[in-house]
Amino acid sequence: MPVLLLEKKLTDFFVPQKLEKNELIQLIPHSGKMVLLSRIISHDISKREVVAQFDVEESCIFYDDELGGIPNWVTFEIMAQTLSSLTGITNRVKGLKPLAGCILSITNFKTEKEVFEKGSVLTINIREDFRDEESHVFKYYCSVSQNGQTDLVTTDITVLETENIESIVKGN
Repeated sequence: MPVLLLEKKLTDFFVPQKLEKNELIQLIPHSGKMVLLSRIISHDISKREVVAQFDVEESCIFYDDELGGIPNWVTFEIMAQTLSSLTGITNRVKGLKPLAGCILSITNFKTEKEVFEKGSVLTINIREDFRDEESHVFKYYCSVSQNGQTDLVTTDITVLETENIESIVKGN
């Protein structure tokens, strides 16, 4: 049974530290097979940090039978969803709806591994490094570890958060 994330008064909004996939769908603007995260294991909105996990399984939309897992480039989407969950958690605590984000840049992408094998558990660490509330632009340092091997993938992602993603796509 999902945990009830919303309470009645703004001062009572609460998001548990650990969230399973069925609870995450309330916090990120993804649905169906595009929800990649398996769980959130911790978050700290005051420090602007979140740690999530992804279980590499054949049911993943990006699973490649020939590779026996997922290619390393899929970790970019997993990291993007993790930082989206941080926004969702933060907005939920503030009593606001989750916002969509538009990736502005990806820099310093480094990977030590080509394929993440079936049965692996990836741990994703996201930390906000820059925040401009006025323009809604935020920069995050992101890293992926696997089964205790740290920083197998690292990158910086800059995001524009918006209430109206359609206006960005259409150029309005």
